[in-house]
Amino acid sequence: MPILRSSCRNYVYGLQRWARHRTAIPLRLDPRIIPNSEWQRIDRGLAQRVVAAHLFLQDVYGKQRIFCGSPDSPLLVYSCKHFMREVIGIEVPRGIHTHICGIDLVRDSKTGEYCVLEDNVRTPSGISYVLETAPS
Repeated sequence: MPILRSSCRNYVYGLQRWARHRTAIPLRLDPRIIPNSEWQRIDRGLAQRVVAAHLFLQDVYGKQRIFCGSPDSPLLVYSCKHFMREVIGIEVPRGIHTHICGIDLVRDSKTGEYCVLEDNVRTPSGISYVLETAPS
């Protein structure tokens, strides 16, 4: 497989603060089978999260209506190191702020329910593996 021979690597953080090493992503060769009844619910939830992330970014970099009525909201957003003040008011092509969303799912071992571990709309690291293994 190309990904196993390539230099595609991801940072893995250790138990010691700031300790990290580069490693290849663990790759499952057997697909995880999710029954259609479960997948339908997951699919609706993931689509809803992507729309919510898009609308949030559209508003934060646009009219900023989300800040109305809460004096702490702007501080939370503006203090984020990834917030780009330079983008406020810029109309992005087709109004799309989130072209790729990485959403990590985990399955609760007690309930069997799927839960979102993390959303990533900045630069989802997993996309490098998709691009690396895509047919030319």
